[in-house]
Amino acid sequence: MGALAASPALPEKDYARDLRVLPWLFSMLESGSNRLLPPSGRRLNLDQEGGYGEKIQAATGTGNLKSWYFVQEVPPDTVYRGVVFGPDPFELASEAAGAPVDDIVMRTGRHLGGLLRMTRGMGMPHKVRLNAHTAMVFGDNLEDADLTVELFVLYDIQVTRPVAVERAAAIVDRWRPDLAA
Repeated sequence: MGALAASPALPEKDYARDLRVLPWLFSMLESGSNRLLPPSGRRLNLDQEGGYGEKIQAATGTGNLKSWYFVQEVPPDTVYRGVVFGPDPFELASEAAGAPVDDIVMRTGRHLGGLLRMTRGMGMPHKVRLNAHTAMVFGDNLEDADLTVELFVLYDIQVTRPVAVERAAAIVDRWRPDLAA
């Protein structure tokens, strides 16, 4: 009857805490294609997924912790454009590899089931969109005209109108002043 937390099996949500520890933030990634592949069923086996406690295993079958779920993926050749705010990931990867790195492949998505290849030199967009919800999480002034929501997708995905990359960088710097260059 409302006496319990939204999900007693999961840790308390703190989106701002989680974002503050990340070295990078991204603009909204946009593509000229809006195609999706047909839905495919996936199974999450919490008994074998490495280290989930009994509370989480016992909570499966309800809410977002069901062991069967459906996903829709984008085709493998889809290209997204956006901007990375923070240290240059290609420079860091080049230092670690001891050779120039122009492509970085990373796991992404729910349970890291997807792959994303980030490529340097694909041409930086002149304007990007930000997520107004992220601005709100960081306590930014949503009265800023550059944070006007143009597309409300979900509660935590509120796409702003396009803003110049330099202006977007200044806004993101306000969110995490300890990481501003």
